[in-house]
Amino acid sequence: MRRIAIVAATIAAIAGTTAAFAADTAPSTPAPARDPLLGTWALMIDGAYAGPVASVDGCSLTAEVVQERPGPDNVAKKNSGNPGPAPCSIEVGLGMSQAFHMLLKRSMANPESPRNMQLVRVDGKPYGLDLLNAVITALSLPKLDAADKNPAFMTISLAPEALRYAPAPSVPKQAIVTPARGFVPATLSAQLDGARVDATSIGPWKVELPKRGDSIGSVRDGMGQPTPGEIGNVALRVPEPRIATLDGFMRSFLIDGKTADTDERTLVVSLGDVKSAVDLTFEHTGLVKGDLAPRADGARSYELYAERVTVAAR
Repeated sequence: MRRIAIVAATIAAIAGTTAAFAADTAPSTPAPARDPLLGTWALMIDGAYAGPVASVDGCSLTAEVVQERPGPDNVAKKNSGNPGPAPCSIEVGLGMSQAFHMLLKRSMANPESPRNMQLVRVDGKPYGLDLLNAVITALSLPKLDAADKNPAFMTISLAPEALRYAPAPSVPKQAIVTPARGFVPATLSAQLDGARVDATSIGPWKVELPKRGDSIGSVRDGMGQPTPGEIGNVALRVPEPRIATLDGFMRSFLIDGKTADTDERTLVVSLGDVKSAVDLTFEHTGLVKGDLAPRADGARSYELYAERVTVAAR
């Protein structure tokens, strides 16, 4: 009987461990599916055409639900409070105007003055979404794999002080006939202090941009203290035979402890197609993590921080 009890206890322990392992390794809840607004879009900034937009999401009017204490009938009454616009999320790639890239570059470095922007639907029944006193608040990239055949886009978050539906303005013919061009993952290239890094993938990566004060209104009024942006770490994956550049940096930074400002590097990641490219320059980068041995796909994974990032088209 004692042996049976021990065996039963052992089986129960194994079952419990298996259940815990299954719980730990169960896939996380998937992110909600994208639900962009219908149509083909273009972006206007201060009345000037800024380029084609691959998709538009968000751009809704939202409010908080305010719930009162239950009354004598035990019903909690609800109403809306603090109504306002939700940020607009747009996807852009190549072919954006120089003025757009200059605005993005300035926004990445310092709190930028708000602009009057407009998202214009240029197909079907045209109309516009006016984004009044809007600022760029975030930029992100999905994971880009050089073997992927699908074009990729940057996601830009635009936060307006006011949002309204409007008749479509007159836009240049270029805005109607020019589709959004995504980055071709196969063109992905990277350099660390000028030395080539044969990365097969990068990202995902995101940066929250600097802003002034606690609201867009305070940006407009020039009040409040500036807050720094939050630059996410950037991940790279490099095949084992081509790790020399990053492996040397890892040994210097994480093994030898050479982590002073003068030991940090500059990483330049280029994304484009056969016609043009966009360069992301990560300044004062240091290694956060690096593999000592290849993973199952024969590549090593590295992760770097950066103190500043600039974006430039060429």
